[in-house]
Amino acid sequence: MTQSHVLSGLLQKRSELLGRIEDLKHELRKATLDVQAIDSSIKVFDPNFNLRSVRPKQRRAKNRFFTKHGETSRFVLNVLREQTEPLNTNQIADIAVVRKGFKDPDMKALRACIITALSRQRLNGTVIEMGRDLNGAIKWQLNQEN
Repeated sequence: MTQSHVLSGLLQKRSELLGRIEDLKHELRKATLDVQAIDSSIKVFDPNFNLRSVRPKQRRAKNRFFTKHGETSRFVLNVLREQTEPLNTNQIADIAVVRKGFKDPDMKALRACIITALSRQRLNGTVIEMGRDLNGAIKWQLNQEN
């Protein structure tokens, strides 16, 4: 009984993946035709244009923790406003897990998301680095001059 249930689940998943592969192949064929049409149009305007000089634009991965525009920065700044002492990136990530209710998050990816937001805020002068803790994590604080 268990084997047939497991086998049924595996066959279902295989069927879903095969369908997704077919959809992706169709999407790839369509995109290839679109690129060829654009290439032809470019050649109409400039027959000598080197199409290989155009590099593919990489798609940015979506933030899976903070989905609204600017949400990560707002979250981090609010956390830092509540504190009297500088916080390291790990502490901010731990607060995010609790407040946002993340279930078993990829902590490395979450910290990277938070560091990115903090780095941007540092560039515009909103936060400052306060050195590193004993584990080497950067400690952050709001810039009181802003």
